[in-house]
Parts: sequence; structure tokens; C-alpha cells
Amino acid sequence: MRFRPALFASLLMASPLVAPAAWGQSAPDEGFRIMSTGNLGNCLACHTLPGQKDLRSTFAPALEKVASRYDADTLRQWVTDARKIKADTL
Repeated sequence: MRFRPALFASLLMASPLVAPAAWGQSAPDEGFRIMSTGNLGNCLACHTLPGQKDLRSTFAPALEKVASRYDADTLRQWVTDARKIKADTL
């Protein structure tokens, strides 16, 4: 299974971290913008994303196949408050 930005985008839309008014682009484009922008989600500061050659990090696990590893509720929890799953996460 490949990475699905739309899944992350839909989870982020449901998150209190992102105001609904911020959703002007398509869900995958907006999801990627959130994942790669420092003051929004900034996921790519620590995680690698399949297909992104210039955005490589080895600090945290790769996001490859994340949709097949977790259900939607668990992904939502990781995005909104990861410390409830793993207390020592940054």
C-alpha cells in the first residue's frame, strides 16, 4: 500500500490543530502543505515520506505504509496528541 496524502489530510481536517478555513486547496495538496510547513504540522522535519527525494529525515519512522499499519482512529491520535500513544515522543 502506498502513502495516501488524502488520508492524512482528512485526519488533519478533523484535528483541532488546523482551522477549517485553512482548507482552500485539494485535500492531498493541503495535507502535504501541512506536513511540510514548520508552523503547521511539520511532520517531514522528522519523518521521511515516500517519493520525496529532497525531504529525508532519519529521526523518526518513515511514513511509508502508515495507512496499512494504523487504523484511522490511531492515526488521528498520533496527529492530535502522540504522547497518549508514546509518552516520550517529541
